[in-house]
Amino acid sequence: MIWSFFLVLTELINFQPTGKTIYNQKFGQLDNDSPLIKKFISIIPSIEDYDSGNQLIGKIQFIYSGYDDLLFVVCADKNDNAVPIVQAIENMKVAFAQKFFNVIKEGKDDPSLFKPFKTEVDKALSALDQIVLATAPQAAPVTVPTAPEKTTPASATQKEMVKIAFVGAKNAGKRTTLKLLFSGASGSGPQTEESEMMMKKGPISDKYAALLITMPNDMIEAGKTQFLSNTDVVLFVTSSQFKDMMATRKIYDIIKPTLPNARYGVIANKQDASGAVDVEAIRKVYELPIVPMVATDAANYDMLKIFVEELIEGA
Repeated sequence: MIWSFFLVLTELINFQPTGKTIYNQKFGQLDNDSPLIKKFISIIPSIEDYDSGNQLIGKIQFIYSGYDDLLFVVCADKNDNAVPIVQAIENMKVAFAQKFFNVIKEGKDDPSLFKPFKTEVDKALSALDQIVLATAPQAAPVTVPTAPEKTTPASATQKEMVKIAFVGAKNAGKRTTLKLLFSGASGSGPQTEESEMMMKKGPISDKYAALLITMPNDMIEAGKTQFLSNTDVVLFVTSSQFKDMMATRKIYDIIKPTLPNARYGVIANKQDASGAVDVEAIRKVYELPIVPMVATDAANYDMLKIFVEELIEGA
């Protein structure tokens, strides 16, 4: 039994990941003011994998999948098979990206803009076999929200949490580098257009878990450095072109006074591109630890992971 679908735009408030509902469609008596949905939003900071997952709260399972800064969430009965629901969510994500991604990119998040998405939600959910949609006369399961039930390996609870910021100009490869570190080989591939900010949280190695964020240079130049508060490691991502390298070097001078205790490093990305500045020349400009990178190549994953771990540990 599916009770509700809602779409959450994740954001940082007071330096903590949270989210706000920009689309909601109820099939039972749940809506975006429901204590259960509020409960789900409240546990966003504890979600380890923003890409996909399943949280059981009371008698309802929240099945979610991420796309950029968005979480697509279906509220279903705890006994429903999550596999076909996940496929339905994936179909919704494709439809949303085709019709509304540019709206999000422009910073528009008024729920009224996304009302036409109802057609795609209905289409995706109505195709599910053996899972019915709740109807208005039915009452949603009565339950008291409790802590989410989730099986976590013992080793995962022992990981040290760090905050890492990827800073650089648009199209330098911040998001691609973040995905490579977060997902390993499975996260590599062609670069995609970067959003203003991206955020993920989860394990990045056997020892560390991290809150990972991307920030564009122009945001820092505008004085919006509050999002970097309590950052442990700042990685400057440059496309290795001379102009970009020098522009991002100036950002270091802005950030350093606000984060005197952070550790800094440089990702010399796109080293395979024509006109890429030699790594040693970039090292002299920044006078920081540096790693040459082609972030779209999964073969660079181990090198990136070791580089980040050494920065965390002050090696």
